[in-house]
Amino acid sequence: MSTATTIFGKRLRILRERAGLSQMELALRCNLGQPHISRWERGGAEPRFESLVQLANALGVSLDEFREEKKSRNPAKIP
Repeated sequence: MSTATTIFGKRLRILRERAGLSQMELALRCNLGQPHISRWERGGAEPRFESLVQLANALGVSLDEFREEKKSRNPAKIP
């Protein structure tokens, strides 16, 4: 489990909760299974780009929102 994967998972959970969605509700909006959302939030994996776009659309956010926490911590280290 990489640090980037863990950061992504935490950010996904924050965005999902901010949208007032359960993992199952988000999964249904993205036409995915709830285990995918759970695994991503735990940092066990990161979604493919197509799934990332679906997540952003379902949450009503831009793709950049998934990186916002990383930016605020140390903007000089963003690749």
